[in-house]
Amino acid sequence: MADGQYAAPSGPGGNRPLATLERLLAIDETDLHGALDRACHMVAEALRADKVDAALYDSSTESLVAVGTSHTPMGRKQ
Repeated sequence: MADGQYAAPSGPGGNRPLATLERLLAIDETDLHGALDRACHMVAEALRADKVDAALYDSSTESLVAVGTSHTPMGRKQ
């Protein structure tokens, strides 16, 4: 199922962490930014977070650089 059509189980018998991990492992994007954006969105849904960012270390600037963000209202706003 597509990301927007899947709801991780959250009831007493549901296992949201396992379902989220399975979804993360099933990401089929070949583009790094696309894969990290999708992963951020999945984590934001699972945690019910306003925004999730992924950052990678850039050795040339010795800093973290945001390379992925969740597709949430807050993520689109920033």
